[in-house]
Amino acid sequence: MTVNDYLEFVGSGMMMTALKAFGKNTGCSLRYEWKKSREEAGGIGSKGPAKGEVDTFYWEYMIYRLHVAGNVIRDCEGMAPSYKKSILKGLHDLMDDMPMYLKAIALKKALDGCFLTLGRSSVILTREHVLTRLNELRAVETKCSGDPVRACIENVAKASGMEVTEGLLDYFDDETHGFAAAAAARMMELTPDRVYMEANAEKKFEGGGGSDMYA
Repeated sequence: MTVNDYLEFVGSGMMMTALKAFGKNTGCSLRYEWKKSREEAGGIGSKGPAKGEVDTFYWEYMIYRLHVAGNVIRDCEGMAPSYKKSILKGLHDLMDDMPMYLKAIALKKALDGCFLTLGRSSVILTREHVLTRLNELRAVETKCSGDPVRACIENVAKASGMEVTEGLLDYFDDETHGFAAAAAARMMELTPDRVYMEANAEKKFEGGGGSDMYA
């Protein structure tokens, strides 16, 4: 595996990070943590949105998280432009076929005795829809005069048919900043020496299935 191949691998691996919670139980399933939080708080949305709307919101929020990841990569200070280009390529390849990546993750979890509920993801995460939503989110950020994160979360909620409440905005504002911080920390780890070492480590697995980005 070349250095560029490895960095593309890092970019596509953002899907796994985007599925995790960064609140009280960092690293757990975001879907599970949000469901638990809704139950404990009597529902983040007071009108109790239908399951389909909640499912749509979840996957729309995943699109927003990956948009945030792109921003973090582009804004990473001290990283070589060639590194950023390769990581962004991996991220963009992921966005071209998110259902495929999710199915691979779901299969891995099933083999490990866990599960990932895909729900309406194959309908929501088509290439055309993902690109449309990314353009809309960029437009929201450009026009926003206040907090762009909360403005984008509100946009995601409205696009999903969810009621926009302060509880929902607060919860996902914290989650988004936690995700951005984790993505930034990962980028800071990618020094030339570290990348070279990890790319070489991947070579040892080539021909034997490779390492597992979905672990």
